Amino acid sequence: FIPPACPPIGLFNGSVQVYIEFENAQVYYNNLGGQGPLANLTFLKHTPFFRSLFEGNKTAQDVNDTAATGFVWPQGIYYQNIGVEIITSEEKPGIVGLEEATFFDMWVANTSEYVPKYAGRNGKRGEVGDYGVVNLAGNQTCTFEYTFINKETGEPYTLTGSFKFFFFDLDTGDGGNLVESIEVCGLDYFQTSKDLVHEGREYGINTTVRVDDVDPARGCYRFTATKEGRGENNPVYKHNVFPAPGEDLNDYTRRKVLPHLVALYFPPGTTGFTATYAITATRPSVDVLGGRNVLYAGFSQSNSISLLPCPPSPPPVPPPPPLPPPPVSPPPPSLPPLSPPSLPPPLLPPSPPPAPPPYPPGGAPRPPPLPPSKPPPSMPPPPSPPPPAPPP
Repeated sequence: FIPPACPPIGLFNGSVQVYIEFENAQVYYNNLGGQGPLANLTFLKHTPFFRSLFEGNKTAQDVNDTAATGFVWPQGIYYQNIGVEIITSEEKPGIVGLEEATFFDMWVANTSEYVPKYAGRNGKRGEVGDYGVVNLAGNQTCTFEYTFINKETGEPYTLTGSFKFFFFDLDTGDGGNLVESIEVCGLDYFQTSKDLVHEGREYGINTTVRVDDVDPARGCYRFTATKEGRGENNPVYKHNVFPAPGEDLNDYTRRKVLPHLVALYFPPGTTGFTATYAITATRPSVDVLGGRNVLYAGFSQSNSISLLPCPPSPPPVPPPPPLPPPPVSPPPPSLPPLSPPSLPPPLLPPSPPPAPPPYPPGGAPRPPPLPPSKPPPSMPPPPSPPPPAPPP
């Protein structure tokens, strides 16, 4: 498994571990579907998750006054201190790997109508053991949302690593009635007891759980019980089902417990999952409403950790190649050598006008032209009159 990215504290060495333990979890609030049996007001006031539910809701809920008009107790089971995710940086010579631990809780809430046979069994199995439990009446279907919660902020917590979750005790009632089934989406993959491998141990035990594809592209599958079971096949402690390396499985676990198990594997980057439980009806002749318990548990890894190097960073994106130089224009074609300017042709004297024809067409000969007349000779000016004689 390689996470989507190296943790910010350093290089990833394969030790992103998700621990989910119901044995050490506390259930201070148990009100699935509003059925009780435990709703602790003090816990509501001091838990960041519940404070966030009430903040900003001016119309319905006042956590300081449960008698206020419209007050609604949140519907669900809150498992406190259920898990921790530990991210360890790479160990180098002389440098101890740094650890960063984030603790988280889990909120299980119904998103459709919830009808139990006996709600008092919800929470943890008998308040002891390594398993959570939900009780459902016969002929009922209900969808439940499992959400990891950051303890400090009360917000949904997104796991960096992948995680594994188990469902146990998938069986039927007498005569094939009260058949249990679970439908889950968002899976990476799943295993039944036939192909289960846990911490290097191959189980190879025939399963009694039928698997149906619902929408494999979305990781959706349905797991249905096919064999009758009673309380004797209910596990109590996980170490009986998953013994430490080197220890053997006992015969009781092989025959009674493991065939009714399914292991679900979820990818990194999730805040939880949704599961739909369904139980068929009891025998028509029986008036008493029957019911079944569904048991679930998380994964707690042993101390053995296989170290892997942090995935190498992707190579930097190379710069874009330089643009090719513009194409060289071909040289202009060479011009022919210049010729000297041509001289204009020499001017010729004007041609004389054509001589008139000797005879006009069809007429007598014309007389020759008259010589030009001479101007008359110029006359001398008349003499001026004599001046007048002086007076005597």
